[in-house]
Amino acid sequence: MIKRIKPLIILAVSTLSPLAHADWITTTGEDLFSSGRTAMMLGTTSSKAALTFDCTKESLEINFVVEDSKLNIVNPMQLMLVVKVDDNQPTRFEGSASRRNYKYIQVGTKEAGIKGSEGIISVIKQIQNAKEKFTVRVRFNESGYKAAFSGNVRGATKATNDFINACEIKL
Repeated sequence: MIKRIKPLIILAVSTLSPLAHADWITTTGEDLFSSGRTAMMLGTTSSKAALTFDCTKESLEINFVVEDSKLNIVNPMQLMLVVKVDDNQPTRFEGSASRRNYKYIQVGTKEAGIKGSEGIISVIKQIQNAKEKFTVRVRFNESGYKAAFSGNVRGATKATNDFINACEIKL
């Protein structure tokens, strides 16, 4: 197990920076599988990592995405994802690590339906009203390995408003 996590640990440590920043953006599109829209909101913590929110008409996800094209994740690794915005209480999610695409791995959770996503919606509200920074912490259950990433909230209010509208989220 350590051999599988070692590249992730190296990448995570290499992306830590005392001058971390975040720029928030939202992209939207047509959902080809339903009559709704898709949206992705992204806040970067470094040039190789970001906190993402993805939605369709039927689902809402929160993930922490890290650039890594080499780590081969055969079986999802169980983890805890913790998001803290400004002085709010941390919000915890049980989730897993998986490959997002050929270039990125993601650690996070997928909620079944937008109505059952109170934790994710709470974090979205906090980001919408944020003034200073957000912090993401990841802990792998099996190994106990922990990593933390931070960024500011520049552009977060506009990005969350666009995301909320595209996803038809009721706050």
